Amino acid sequence: IWAISVSSMALDEAAYARRTVELTLLWARALLRLNPGLSFCYCSGAGAGGSAMWARVRQRVEGELREMPFGHVGVVRPAFIRPAPGTRSRTWQTRVAMIVGWPLFLLGPLLPSAFTTAERLGRAMLRVVKGQAERYILESVDINRIGA
Repeated sequence: IWAISVSSMALDEAAYARRTVELTLLWARALLRLNPGLSFCYCSGAGAGGSAMWARVRQRVEGELREMPFGHVGVVRPAFIRPAPGTRSRTWQTRVAMIVGWPLFLLGPLLPSAFTTAERLGRAMLRVVKGQAERYILESVDINRIGA
């Protein structure tokens, strides 16, 4: 399960791609050499594949991983993720956003295509690496269904 990333804010496409594409693929190839039967789940993001710079870069990673000979491989594209109870962000910006935006999570049951929980995301990612996902890319609505 690969869920390492950086913000694209203040980065040009080349710098963001180095941190997102190159790092992910470097580790994926190294891990695959060490364990040819390895399964891999990439945590991308809702909107990947769109026209924004970060979305194009993320889609490039998704495409490269799909071509690699993993035992099972898949992508999750969560939108808003409700943190697990007791979770505290290390960044003040995220802490403020969680305080101000917590009422939005009340909409989760009404908008399964926009919201998921950390627990459902974790279960969905485990199902991907076990080969139990029905498609390569899982959006939030799919994450909620298989992660329930």
